[in-house]
Amino acid sequence: MTRYRGKEAERRRARRRSAYYAPPNRWKAWAAVRAALKRGDLERSDECSACGDIEETVAHHWSYEPEHWLDVVWMCRPCHQKYTMYPEEV
Repeated sequence: MTRYRGKEAERRRARRRSAYYAPPNRWKAWAAVRAALKRGDLERSDECSACGDIEETVAHHWSYEPEHWLDVVWMCRPCHQKYTMYPEEV
C-alpha cells in the first residue's frame, strides 16, 4: 500500500485546494465578516438559525457576491456542514 502514498497524498492536496478555491470570492467574504466582527459592525449570535441549538456558531453565506459578503446567518458547525455543498462533494 505504500507505493500509492505519493499519488494519494497528491489527490488529497488537490481536493483540499479545490475546496478552498471553489467559490472565487469565498475567502474575501470570510475576511470581510472577520473585519466587520472586529470593528463591531456585525455581532455573532449564540443561537443556530437552523436548529436553534445554543453553541458556538459560524457565519454561513448564501452568496459570495461582494454585495452579500456581510449578509450571513449564524449556524452551528453541524448545520453549517449540512448546508454547505460544493460541486466536488455532490
